[in-house]
Amino acid sequence: MKLCSRCGQNKAVEAFGTDRSKRDGHTADCKECRRKVSADYKRRNPERVRGSSASHARLKGNLRRYGVTYEEYLKTLAYQNGGCAICGAPPQEGKRLSIDHNHECCPYGSACQECVRGALCDNCNTGIGLLKDDPKLMLAAIDYLERGGTWQR
Repeated sequence: MKLCSRCGQNKAVEAFGTDRSKRDGHTADCKECRRKVSADYKRRNPERVRGSSASHARLKGNLRRYGVTYEEYLKTLAYQNGGCAICGAPPQEGKRLSIDHNHECCPYGSACQECVRGALCDNCNTGIGLLKDDPKLMLAAIDYLERGGTWQR
C-alpha cells in the first residue's frame, strides 16, 4: 500500500505510475489523480495542447526530418487557409496535414528544406504519390476523367 500525495488515499502500489528517480520506484501521486490533473491542464490551456501526443510526436519527427520549424508549419497552414494545398480540406479530427516534399530532391529517407512543397491531406498526398509525383500522369488522369473514360459500350 502507498499513500497518494494528492488525494491522501492509501492505494495499492499498482495504482501508481513508475518513476525510477524515486526510492520506491513509483510516482508520489496515483494514476487517477495524474489523469485528473492532466485533463484539467488541457481544459485550462487549450492553446498549449497540440492535439494527440502521438500525432504531435509524428509531426515533430517529420518537421525535424525536413528541417522545418513548427512556426513555419503553422505559417504554411495559415497561407493555405488551414487546409490542404490541393483540395482545401481541413485536417480530419485528430489528424494533421502531411508535409509534402519532392522525392527527387534528396536520396530516399532524407530530405532538406528545399524538398518541402506544402501541407496536404491524406487523400491528396496519397493521390499524387500513387501518380508518382508526375505532372504528365496527373494531366493524363484529368484528360481521362474529362473524356468520361474509354469504356466501349
